Amino acid sequence: PDNDADHPGELERLVYIVEGMVSGWRINWQFGKYVDPDNNAYKVWMDENLWKPRWAGQAAWITPPLANWHAGPAGFDHNPGTALDDAWRGYFFGAVFTGTPGGSSIQGFTLAPQGAGFRLAEDKVVVSGIQATGVKFGPDGALYFADWIVGWDPKERGRIWKLDVPGGAATAVRAATRSLIAASFNDRSTADLVVLLHHDDMRVRTKAQFELVERGAASDLLASAVQTHYQFARIHGLWGIGQLARADLSKARPLAGFLTDGDPEIRAQAAKLIGDLRYGAAAAALVPLLHDPVARPRFFAAEALGRVMYAPAFRPLVDMLAENNDEDVYLRHAGALALSRLSMTDSIAALAMHPSVGVRLAAVVALRRMKSPAVARFLADRDALVVTEAARAINDDGGIDGARAALAAVLDSSPAGEPLVRRAINANLVLGTTDAARRVAQYAARPSGSDTMRVEAIAVLGVWPRPSILDRVDGSHLGVMVRDSSIARMALASIVEPLFSTGSSAVQVAIADAVGRLRLQSAAGLAFAKVSAASTPEVRIAALRAVLVLGDSRSEQAVRAALRDTSVTVRMAALGAIPRLRLPEATTADLLTSVINTGSVPEQQSALASLGQIEGSSARESLTRLVDQLATGRIAPEIQLDVAEAARATKHAPLVMRLDALEKTRAASAPLVAYADALRGGDARRGQRVVFQGAAAQCTRCHNFSTGPGANVGPPLRTIASRLAREQLLEALVDPSARIAPGFGPVQVTLKNGKRTFGTLLEETDVFLMVDAGSGPARILKTDIANRVNGPSAMPAMGSILTRREIRDVVEYLSTLK
Repeated sequence: PDNDADHPGELERLVYIVEGMVSGWRINWQFGKYVDPDNNAYKVWMDENLWKPRWAGQAAWITPPLANWHAGPAGFDHNPGTALDDAWRGYFFGAVFTGTPGGSSIQGFTLAPQGAGFRLAEDKVVVSGIQATGVKFGPDGALYFADWIVGWDPKERGRIWKLDVPGGAATAVRAATRSLIAASFNDRSTADLVVLLHHDDMRVRTKAQFELVERGAASDLLASAVQTHYQFARIHGLWGIGQLARADLSKARPLAGFLTDGDPEIRAQAAKLIGDLRYGAAAAALVPLLHDPVARPRFFAAEALGRVMYAPAFRPLVDMLAENNDEDVYLRHAGALALSRLSMTDSIAALAMHPSVGVRLAAVVALRRMKSPAVARFLADRDALVVTEAARAINDDGGIDGARAALAAVLDSSPAGEPLVRRAINANLVLGTTDAARRVAQYAARPSGSDTMRVEAIAVLGVWPRPSILDRVDGSHLGVMVRDSSIARMALASIVEPLFSTGSSAVQVAIADAVGRLRLQSAAGLAFAKVSAASTPEVRIAALRAVLVLGDSRSEQAVRAALRDTSVTVRMAALGAIPRLRLPEATTADLLTSVINTGSVPEQQSALASLGQIEGSSARESLTRLVDQLATGRIAPEIQLDVAEAARATKHAPLVMRLDALEKTRAASAPLVAYADALRGGDARRGQRVVFQGAAAQCTRCHNFSTGPGANVGPPLRTIASRLAREQLLEALVDPSARIAPGFGPVQVTLKNGKRTFGTLLEETDVFLMVDAGSGPARILKTDIANRVNGPSAMPAMGSILTRREIRDVVEYLSTLK
């Protein structure tokens, strides 16, 4: 099991790891580009569904998981054969660590063969209510696991638990296994060791195998591999031969004979060992296995042929891929990996003419691994999957410079599909030429493109002179790029007027932003006209910002027009711009103070933010009066925080000292009193961004906000406002241990009769608690409770992580979730 990247809607994965595969996320998919104002919010891991099990249309370069799994996978072990009892034979055991006992467990699961890989067959809870980390089977056959107890933070204490089946430790086979694990095998006869290769427990078999290898008992290992009574003994015999061959490659000679064995697993293991050893002498014998009726021998034969770099296998490998027809992702991986290791670039590129889509996809993946510009040939493929895969190869993971120009040119043909278009736009940005800028502008002007991609194209022009150092698709580090800004200005100038006239609201906002970024003075008149004439508030605000950035002589006129706008959001933007107009200080302070006295809450907040930026006695006098009102409780809750922030922004010593004293008094109070100014007046949209994009709080690591898949470490919050009042939402943020959500935290109860119960709180009403102490739910009447102590919440208090403004915004967002 593999942890996830904590994106909203994402689930952890159960991964079958094979040699050379790519299966997991990159750190640059999780962090970096999303907080760069010169980049975008595209998440390749999520938006292209790389985290999901195989689905039609999925990227071919990644080997997907077998299944999605539980949140927070930690320790992992498998039943070696005799542990617990026969009911648990063949099970894997994985700890699910969620930071709270209520959501943590140890899962037992089994796998079943499926093609060259496996599928998740059974998955069930072994034990719950304990925060297990490491898990390990002991020599006695019991399962031992470490218990973190509660929370995430490191501790100076912990617990070790032992889990067993009733009477299991007393069984003869487990007692014998324990003795064999403890015993020295040095004095055992070789014949005894061969017998132990037939033992039911893998630990005993492996110990016997290693002792036989230490003795150089090649003939005995071979005899074990040849016998047909017990498959595991055969496999250990082969593994032992492989160990000997690592020191003397001639010892690998018998392996080729097993490639025609009647047992497909023996054929697969022999092929794997030949590849591991790079035993080229057996290469020709591997080729027939590429058409084995069973997938696993085919897989390991392909893998081995690549590792021994056997060039005559090129055509048989292609035939295997054609026969697979892209159905088995493990066969595709093994075939593509083998082709890349043969390094026959021209032959692989020529597969662009092969009739099989599966072959062409594998060829693209092979050329990607080789970082070969020849992959550009597949951009002309008739199948969109192949073209997109080629674009991924050229752009992602740092890209293939020699093929970028070909990918950039794809934009001329009006491509479809967001993954392809994004990479074509990005290729032009990386090239940075005049032709590339023109191409991006022409794409943005085409109404046939989606709004999302046209906006991206315009945004690329806006950052053209100095793009983000991180790739706009996958976040790879590309380094600093500096260009002549006139290239982008010329390209943008050619499309500003038509797009400002006919583009959608999103396109017009993007145009206005790019005009400001590039300081395109020739578009100032168009932007000024849009301040009043645009049909949506979003465009009017973007146009106002462009006019101000350009320093146009009509800036004051634009702001005054925006102050009269029917939209409160436009008026707020105008209020925020007032300090930039260089009006007389007294005039500005009076104007803002009148809005603070009579405007709507959003307008008051915007006016306060502007007032705090003004230097002068009039502004200080206004803020002094407001702080006096704040101290005596005469400021509306919605703007209390804004008054404090505005006064502090002046850096005027008397005001700052007054605020410090006021906040010191509040800090000594209960958390709800201390954070009273964060209870109301937040911005739900900003709060949503903190929840879903904030790197500090990382809310979506633990909480699910949708009806679909997502984190289950903490309680789901999709309808939290229907259960909790605003005050409780604030309390949950700043004092999370004050109230434990049922099912997500521990509680210790002392009854009036002296009995104590510690467990997971499952349910709470006005009358009773339902607590699971490990032996099942217990109903405890509140009238019987003498003392109750909630365990510490796994959630950290947000007061030390988020600003007060961010907390206020999050409260506002959470209050909308009904």
